[in-house]
Amino acid sequence: MKPTSQQLNNLKDYLRKELKFRESFEEIFDHILSALEHQPEDIDFQDAVNNIINQDFGGHNKLPDIEKRIASSIADDCNKKFRNFFIEQLKTPVVFYYLPFGAAIYFVLNTLHLPPATIEGIVVAIAFCPSLLALFRNFKVGYAFGDRTGSARDKGFVFTAWFPVWLSGALILWLPKLGATFIFNVIWGGSGYIIPAIFITLGVIYNVAIIKLYNDEFKFAK
Repeated sequence: MKPTSQQLNNLKDYLRKELKFRESFEEIFDHILSALEHQPEDIDFQDAVNNIINQDFGGHNKLPDIEKRIASSIADDCNKKFRNFFIEQLKTPVVFYYLPFGAAIYFVLNTLHLPPATIEGIVVAIAFCPSLLALFRNFKVGYAFGDRTGSARDKGFVFTAWFPVWLSGALILWLPKLGATFIFNVIWGGSGYIIPAIFITLGVIYNVAIIKLYNDEFKFAK
């Protein structure tokens, strides 16, 4: 069976009402479209679609459950990719690029003797960068895929992007409770700025990993 343009549009409209995410819509729509090729020409289009949905998906009422499984799989894959991208930065030979970078940050901080507030500002600025990428991603998704439907990657990407901001905010609220002397002597001053240099380097690595995740999502965009 070869459906007409109007029939395809009707099928798309129906699936968009039933499904929330772009990825599940594309997967189920492509499956139905492929299965229609094996349906006889003399059968009614709606009957053919119903047969496919009932036989291959267990019925129309099962579509939301199938979408949940698809979305969960995509979200897990997104989180796994981010972890892999982050860990890759800590392996040879890539880590050898970050070691001199971290040493340079330590040297600059130790030379300038920046106050804790300034260093905190630098750390927060680096932590805030992924959230800006998350905001930009929201605008690009519609243009790249030609569809403003939500993505199964949204929740995982947003959490990953905003996590450094939440963590930085929690640390800023928590550190003063330790006392100014402890903060200056142990964390910022007594360590010779080693800990701030490590924080900044890890922040840069985190940013690189999330940029890789961002690029991976749009790799197969239209």
